[in-house]
Amino acid sequence: MKIEMQVDIKKLIEENQFKVLKELLTEQEPVKIVEMIEELESEDKVIVFRLLSKDMAANVFSELETDIQLKLLALFKEEKLRDIIEEMDPDDRAELFEELPANAVKKLLSILSPEEREQTLLLLNYPEDSAGRIMNPYYVDLKEEYTAEYSLKHIRSEERRVGKECFVPCR
Repeated sequence: MKIEMQVDIKKLIEENQFKVLKELLTEQEPVKIVEMIEELESEDKVIVFRLLSKDMAANVFSELETDIQLKLLALFKEEKLRDIIEEMDPDDRAELFEELPANAVKKLLSILSPEEREQTLLLLNYPEDSAGRIMNPYYVDLKEEYTAEYSLKHIRSEERRVGKECFVPCR
């Protein structure tokens, strides 16, 4: 089935059936989209990314192999690049930046918002292979005495405050 889906995507792109492709993509999970576009040429992958929402593009990009990410970074226009990098979780972004040359990291840091730049630099300053380097800084600490209703309100409030989906650690 994967091969059939691959051929369909190539065919949709060749026939400029972008509306159909966009609808197909909106019904998929990020991991499935990665599977669907693995064998596409980089230029066709860029077309697929143009059809994805900002957060979906960031999620899909985070799931790609590093070598594919690096190829795509060179092909994205600055606006799309900013959208994807900005929407990535800081820990995923830090992991990507570890693989890039210093001049590329400097460029990408410069296009981030001050808040996202600060979060990324915070993680990059932790020693390599440390828990701090791979943590997601957007977490919500819930106390045992919180009710379920209060906990949900607190999580939603934090997500609105930081503008990102927050991580709630399990205990």
